Amino acid sequence: MVASDRDKNLDDSSGWKPVPDPTKLTTDQLYREIATLKEIVFTRLDGMDGALSIATDTLTRQPSEIDKAVAHLKELHNSAIASLKELHNAAIHDTQKSAEVLTGVLQAAVAKSEASYTKQFDAINLNIATQNKANADRIEDLKERMDRNEGSIAGKVDTEKVQRDNTGLWIGLGACLAAFLAAAIGAVGLFIAVYHKV
Repeated sequence: MVASDRDKNLDDSSGWKPVPDPTKLTTDQLYREIATLKEIVFTRLDGMDGALSIATDTLTRQPSEIDKAVAHLKELHNSAIASLKELHNAAIHDTQKSAEVLTGVLQAAVAKSEASYTKQFDAINLNIATQNKANADRIEDLKERMDRNEGSIAGKVDTEKVQRDNTGLWIGLGACLAAFLAAAIGAVGLFIAVYHKV
């Protein structure tokens, strides 16, 4: 084939088509592929329609089974809640009973402690009263002695004054000592009471 023939074959303006026509072959091949593709797509669509209808049937049948399962779960839930309520009520009742018993025990302990404190304070007060009476008796005895000594030692006024001051000092010291002892006894009694309580 010469170059001029080739140019003729390529020239579309002449209306000449090569044999076999590649356009027709390509179009036929395209139609064949489209038909194959249609067959595949329609087969798949039919399969999907079948699966969808099976799924729809399954879903329409399942709600009754799901309802049964939900009802069973509700029963279990309600029985569990009822059991928990019973346990809660029993625990509250036991706690109230324990609180009542504990309150009774504490009230008895407080009453016992108060009685013990009262006895200790009475004992301390009696001890203080006894010491005060003994001190008063000693002071009275000292006063009587001083009065007797006044008559016999009339000329020694300064000495007497010093002796009275000393006696007063000793009496004051004795009274302070008595007060200190009373406070110490009270503190010991209070300590014993607190220790006994604990």
